[in-house]
Amino acid sequence: MIARDITFQDCSVHFFDAEDRRKGISPIEKVIRSITTGNNVWIGTEANILLGTKISDDSIIFAFTTVGRSIPPNHLVH
Repeated sequence: MIARDITFQDCSVHFFDAEDRRKGISPIEKVIRSITTGNNVWIGTEANILLGTKISDDSIIFAFTTVGRSIPPNHLVH
């Protein structure tokens, strides 16, 4: 279940490396990391889910929470 106004951010979209900027390499080509969610996950209003996050089964992400790590099964994040 996903509430309203959730942000899923699977890349940082910033040019950190000066050499890559000069070469015109898109940051997306280098820093995309998938977000995965398990079964029976509840993500609250205006949560921010960052690149590389894995939310395991039966977990709850509270409203207005930023998550950027792996969440174990049956876990509450606030």
